[in-house]
Amino acid sequence: MNAVSEVVLVVEDEPQLASILTRSLQRQGYTVLTATDGKEGLAVAQSHGAPIDLLISDIVMPGMGGRELVWRIREIYPEIKVILCSGYADMEGAFQLMEDEAQITFVEKPVDLQELGRIVREILDE
Repeated sequence: MNAVSEVVLVVEDEPQLASILTRSLQRQGYTVLTATDGKEGLAVAQSHGAPIDLLISDIVMPGMGGRELVWRIREIYPEIKVILCSGYADMEGAFQLMEDEAQITFVEKPVDLQELGRIVREILDE
C-alpha cells in the first residue's frame, strides 16, 4: 500500500458508485470520508476537524447539490481541491467557467477508475 496521507471526501448519492470510488481510493492509500448528499458532506467536513485535501462530488444530488457544496465547504477549507462528476454530458459546458475560476475539475460519468486515480494524484500534486 502507498504511504499516502491525503484525505479525500467522496460525496455521491448512488451507494454502489460511492462504495466503488471509496474502495478504489483507499487501495491507492488515501484516507476516504464518504457522504450520500451535499448536506451530509458538509456535516462530515465540519466534524472532521483536520484538513481535507480533495472533494470528489456528484453535481446533481437531492437537497444540496455539488455546486452549493463546493461554495459551503470552501468557507471551511478555502484551499480544498475539487472534482465534480456528472452523468449529464451537457453540463460540462455549464461548468467550464466555474472550472476556470474556482480550480474545479470536471469528470464525466461513468468514471474510469484508473483515469480518476491519475487525475486525483495530478490534482493533489499541483
